[in-house]
Amino acid sequence: MTFITKDAAQKLTADLLKQKTAPDATVFIGYQRNAVSRFANNAITQNTLVEATNIRVECAFEGRKGAASTTTLTPEALTDTLRRAEAIAKVAPPDPEYLPPLGPQTYLAPPGYSPETARLAVNERASRVLTITEKAAKAKVRASGTVESGESGAVLANSKGLFAYDLGSNGLIGTTMTAPDSSGWARDTAPDIRLLDPSALAEAALEQTRIGAAPKDLAPGKYTVILSPAAVSQLVWFMFYLMDGRSTTDGVTFLSNGKLGQKLTPEAINIYSDPLNSRAPGAAFGDSGLPQRLVKWVDQGVFKEVRWDRFTAQKQKQTPTPFPANLIMAGDESKSLMDLVKSTERGVFLTHVWYVRYIKPAETLLTGLTRDGTFLIENGKFAGGVKNLRFNESVLSLLQRVEAMSKAVSAVDNEAPPSLFPGLKVKDFNFVSATQF
Repeated sequence: MTFITKDAAQKLTADLLKQKTAPDATVFIGYQRNAVSRFANNAITQNTLVEATNIRVECAFEGRKGAASTTTLTPEALTDTLRRAEAIAKVAPPDPEYLPPLGPQTYLAPPGYSPETARLAVNERASRVLTITEKAAKAKVRASGTVESGESGAVLANSKGLFAYDLGSNGLIGTTMTAPDSSGWARDTAPDIRLLDPSALAEAALEQTRIGAAPKDLAPGKYTVILSPAAVSQLVWFMFYLMDGRSTTDGVTFLSNGKLGQKLTPEAINIYSDPLNSRAPGAAFGDSGLPQRLVKWVDQGVFKEVRWDRFTAQKQKQTPTPFPANLIMAGDESKSLMDLVKSTERGVFLTHVWYVRYIKPAETLLTGLTRDGTFLIENGKFAGGVKNLRFNESVLSLLQRVEAMSKAVSAVDNEAPPSLFPGLKVKDFNFVSATQF
C-alpha cells in the first residue's frame, strides 16, 4: 500500500463531496506507515510494520454535526461513511460553537519527504542496528533500542472548496546502553534517515556508560545544571502544551491575567515554529485545515502567541493558530554543549529526563526523574556519575535562570513533533530527593 497521490486525492474527495446532502461537509484522510526494528541484549528481537489509512467524514445541518469513519477508500465505503455522518448530524443537538468550514487556503510546502526513508528496506534497518550492537558487544555492555522508518500523509477537503495535501517521512535511531552500574542514552530523528549516524549515537551512549560508572550519591538541593537538548525539549514542550488561547482566556494558565504579550524571560529566549525548516520540518496544515506558518511564540523573552482554535479566535478577535508541527528554540551558535560544561565550576549534567508530570500547571511546575547519563561536573570536567535524582522545577522559572546556551540541534522528546533545541546552563536547578540507582 502507498499513500494516495495528490491528484487522486483531489478527484476522490471531489467526487465524494458531490454526493452530499448536508450544507457543510469535510473529508479527512490520514495515512501512516511505520517500520520498526527493535533490539535488546545486542540482538534484534522484533521487526514490525504498521500501515493504516483512516478516513473521517464530518457533516453539518445548521450547526448540528455528525461524523463517521472508515478504513477503506472504495467508492462504496466512502459513500456509506458520508451517509452515516449525515444521518448522525440530522439527530445531533445544535453545537453552540459551530463554525462553517474554511474556504480555500494558501499552504507552504515543507521539505520533509525522503522516498528512501519512507520505504527503507528491513536489511537497511538491520545494518544500522548491527553498527550499534557490535560496538556494544565490543565494549561488553548491552544495547537496546529501535531503528524506525516510515511516512505519514494527510488530506483535507471540504464543501467550501478547500483542499490540502501533505506527505512527510521520518527516520529514528535510538539506543540505551546498559553497563553493570551505569547506562547511556542517545536518540535522534530526521526526515531523511541518512542524516542519522548510528555509529556516533552508539559512541555517545557508550561514553555515558564510561563516565557514569560507579555512581555516587548526591545530596538533594539546588545546583547549576547543564541540560542536554533532549532534556530541554521535554521540559519546554510541557510548558508549550499549556500555551492555549482558550485556557489562557479562562484564567487557568501561566499566561492568564494579562501576562500574554509580556516579557517573562531574558531576551535570549526565542521559541518559534517554522514549517520550512529542513532539519526538523513541519507540516502544510493543522486543525480544520488552518495553514501552518512561521509563528514566533516567544520573541526576545516576550510571550507573543498562543494556540487559538477558530471559535475562540473569532470571539477574542485573534488569528486562528493550529498546534504547530515543529518547535525550534534558538541557541548560541558559537557554543557547544561541552563549552557549557567547561564553563561550570561545579554542577550536574542531565542527559535524559523521564516520568515528567505536572504539579501546578498554572505555574509550569513539573516533577520528574533524571535517567541514563547524570554526571557531576567539577572544574569544567565530568567528575563521574551520580545516582538519579528527582526534581521539581517551573519551566518558566528555569528559562528565567538560563546563564548560557549551546547551539540548537535536533532534539527528540518521545512523541512530540520534530524539534530543535539548545543545551542550557541553568542556575539553582531544584533536586528534591535522591534515588537508590
